[in-house]
Amino acid sequence: MKRVGTRGKKIRGNMDKGRILYQVGMLCFCAILLLLPIERMHNRRLINTMAAYMASATDDEYEKISWQIRHDLVYSDFGQNKDNFIRYIPNTSDLCPTCSANDWAQAFLVCTNTGEFYEMDVYVDGFQPDTRYGAVHMASGYDEISQTELSAVRTPDQKRTTIELRRKRGIVSIHKMKTLFCDKCIRKILTATENAPIGEFVIFDSGERKFYSVDDEIPVQIGDYRIVTAEIRGDYKITVTYVN
Repeated sequence: MKRVGTRGKKIRGNMDKGRILYQVGMLCFCAILLLLPIERMHNRRLINTMAAYMASATDDEYEKISWQIRHDLVYSDFGQNKDNFIRYIPNTSDLCPTCSANDWAQAFLVCTNTGEFYEMDVYVDGFQPDTRYGAVHMASGYDEISQTELSAVRTPDQKRTTIELRRKRGIVSIHKMKTLFCDKCIRKILTATENAPIGEFVIFDSGERKFYSVDDEIPVQIGDYRIVTAEIRGDYKITVTYVN
């Protein structure tokens, strides 16, 4: 009777293990090949179902379906992580306005949906605090996405600028921001406006390159100006006072 040595047993054992691993690997591979068409079919069916609902819906139903899709898909764990928006939406901005030399004023109110800059300083265009203006300077703006109206009144004789924000929808478009700002500034803006009552506007310190939220509980000091926000029945009034 032929005896098998210890070395032969080890070789045969290794061959058996290798054969088992190979068979398990092939089974997993075959299972993946079988599941892929099913997964694609499921995804295609889901997309076709969504398309059918969207195409046949009335305007009111379309709004309702869009809200439901956004609630189920966006307001999930994925939507809670702001880095996902920065990472997966491509950035197409040519020149980030907050990275350029915006130094004609110390403080700006920046619309995150349009990239528009609104001067918050009382004294601009090279004028000094002791200059007699003798007039009131007014400006206005509008954000079509959030439907927020802005009106600003600069009264140099009183050393004050008053800005009013009349809000309706309060929507912030990350897609639009990706065409205006660089990813670094978008991350700073989202961090500054996180848990803040307003997201469509942010206060920008042009000297320090910092962002501050428009918040009725947090006064901001930027250069020669103190900025205080007050909430009035859902709208906001920002008072900028020269304090130097």
